[in-house]
This record gives sequence, structure tokens and C-alpha cells, in this order.
Amino acid sequence: MRRRLLLALVAFGLACLSVALMAAYAQRADERAVAGREPVRVYVAAKRVAAGTAARALRDDGLADLVVMPASTVPADALTSIGPAIEALVLTAPVERGQLLMRGMFDRMAVVTGGLSVPDGMLAVSVPVKLEGAVADYVRAGADVTVFLTAGDPEGTGPSPVVSATRMATRVLLSRVRVLAVGVRPVGSEAPEPLDPNNSDATVLLTLAVEQDDAQRVVLATKTGTLYAALLSPDTWVAPGGRVDTDRLFR
Repeated sequence: MRRRLLLALVAFGLACLSVALMAAYAQRADERAVAGREPVRVYVAAKRVAAGTAARALRDDGLADLVVMPASTVPADALTSIGPAIEALVLTAPVERGQLLMRGMFDRMAVVTGGLSVPDGMLAVSVPVKLEGAVADYVRAGADVTVFLTAGDPEGTGPSPVVSATRMATRVLLSRVRVLAVGVRPVGSEAPEPLDPNNSDATVLLTLAVEQDDAQRVVLATKTGTLYAALLSPDTWVAPGGRVDTDRLFR
């Protein structure tokens, strides 16, 4: 009798513990669901904002609005406030109206040299590309591009390989570089000369921000072959040094 009573008490205790654990789990699940639906105030662009605009101006000049969004839909990098840590930073590229503002869009103000904003520690180098090589004039200042070089492919090995006149190769010259300016700025003008989209032979000057080694490579490349630019999205990764030659074009 005493043994049956003890077993009954143990079973009752286990049942109560199970109920308590289930209730706690359900409560935590409810809390997580509610947290995902909690409103969060984040900044979005109120209008198109140019690159170089300070975060302080976005906040104080009505260039950005605080809107309410569910927490579960907001990226971790979204701007929920503009305080001392970020207000002196500037946009590194233009943003469109309604675009969510992210912390990664801002950086320190670059040094202005000769009328062009050049990032610290970088060189500004201009390279000529044909209109089709400038993505049909869709490349804009602030964009990131990959630069390809097409030139004669060296034949043989040794210190002085012969460059083939018929066998061509295209290589990745620069995996990702920032475009500082597009076109030529006439003397006394703040804007570059407009391009004629009907002229397929038009040459576009892309001014790129590069380090010294890349500057030397790209200057030499302009003398040895043809350059071609490709626009990049923020998440695009291009393997450095990739190449295709005429022997492997269809392989």
C-alpha cells in the first residue's frame, strides 16, 4: 500500500513537472514571436541623396525619415539612430528615395585633391574604355566595378615570351575598385562632358581609386590591351586572376 502511494506521488510530480516545462516553452515561444513583431523605428531616405552627404544632414535637414517596421524584417545593420558615432560620417554612394539606410553605407570623409574626392591612402587613376566597356554608360561615380584586360597572349616561357598576334586572352585585372568619376571635366566646368550614346566608338574615361601596385598595373594595361568594366552588386565576388583565351573560349 505504501509502495503504491509512493509511486502515485512520483507520477503526479512528474506530470506536474511536464506541465510546467510545457508552459515555460510555450511562454518563451510566445515571447520570441512577439519580439519578432515588435515595432522598430529605422531611417529611410526621404528623397534621392547624393554621395558625400553627412549622416548629420540626413537627420537634421529632413533627408531621411524614421519609419516603423517589424523587428523581424529589419537587418541588424539598419540605422535606428544617428548619434555622435556616425553623424560625422558620409554616404559613400548615392541612395534612392525609400531606401533603408544601413551602417555600412557610411564612411569617413575622403580628402578632396584637385577637385576630386580621393579616399585616404589611395590614388586616382583615369583609364580609357569604349562605351560598351563602360556598361553602355551605366557606370556612375560611386559604383564598384571589375576591370578586365584583353590583350595578346604570351607564347612560350622564359624571360622574353613572344606575344601572339592572333591568340587573345581576357583576364581579371582588378577584382573590385571604386569609380570616382566618369568622363572628362572641361576646364572651368563642374560637370563632365556628356556622351553621345549613338557613337559606338566613343571613349569613356573612368577614374578609379586604386592602391599603388594596382595603379602601376592598370597604367601598363592601357598600353598593352583593351580594358572593359563590369558593374558589381554589393554581394558580388570576383575571383582575382581569372582568365579565358581563344583556345578555351567554348570549353
